[in-house]
Amino acid sequence: MFLCVMESVAASWGKRIAKRRAELQYSQRRLGELCGGVAQPTISKIERGDLVPGDELKWKLAGALQLPLDELFAYPAIIPPFPAVA
Repeated sequence: MFLCVMESVAASWGKRIAKRRAELQYSQRRLGELCGGVAQPTISKIERGDLVPGDELKWKLAGALQLPLDELFAYPAIIPPFPAVA
């Protein structure tokens, strides 16, 4: 269950990053450059949801994409509530 939720979170973050990158008309390569030399394949993996960026890269992505960190990496509404303990 937890792995599925994290995959969904990573995919949601990736879509948000790709959408904002497109709005700014940045290529994946350009975004990587703005993040301090992150390789284009790494940006691609993040956008596909195959890689969750570490904290330092999250800050760099938010800065490069001109969005507050908490907006760019907000948790999606797809996370189900924990079941009540009986």
